[in-house]
Amino acid sequence: MPSKQSGGYLNAWYSFNYGFVHVVSLSCESDFPNAPSGNLLDTKTQVNWLKNDLAAVNRSITPWVIVQCHRPWKGSIAIEGLSDGKFINCPQCKAAFEAILIKYKVDIYFAGHMHWYERICPNGGKKTADYINPNGPIYITNGAIGNPEGNDHVFKRSSDSCRIITDPGFGVLTLVNARQATFSFYRTSDLVELDRINIIKAR
Repeated sequence: MPSKQSGGYLNAWYSFNYGFVHVVSLSCESDFPNAPSGNLLDTKTQVNWLKNDLAAVNRSITPWVIVQCHRPWKGSIAIEGLSDGKFINCPQCKAAFEAILIKYKVDIYFAGHMHWYERICPNGGKKTADYINPNGPIYITNGAIGNPEGNDHVFKRSSDSCRIITDPGFGVLTLVNARQATFSFYRTSDLVELDRINIIKAR
């Protein structure tokens, strides 16, 4: 992974540009306060690196900014995840990263960990498929494929959950231009599109 080129650390955190997108990959397991798996270095280096990385993005060149991390901090709770205890939906991830993502106007936050597909409603919970100038990142959990144990089952659905699908599937993000994008979720068994959102940003 391009950690050396982006000033990150090993495969844990790094960033890169792809076309007109700046992609940041974080560690939601380590290296922030109360991290679930301890620290590779300390609790500050990754957080400070994220601030500096996002501050350096030239939005005229890479208008879209996407952050990915393993754990979600918004969304529903799975029966299979109850044993995680205080680490359900990773509130310590939210405490470490969310304000930074909002400050630097990150467009989308992709997570996994939960073995389903879920997207969070924009702007305080309005149920819609149109994300028009949301006041923060669009939160998408796309962990519905690749788990040999099978997908998770909903224990408690979040009040801000717009759509949740437990069928195995995958997502496709299409960036039309600097202001418009779509994201679709497809079921793997028959490639039927089960969900689709439209993203409009005034830039």
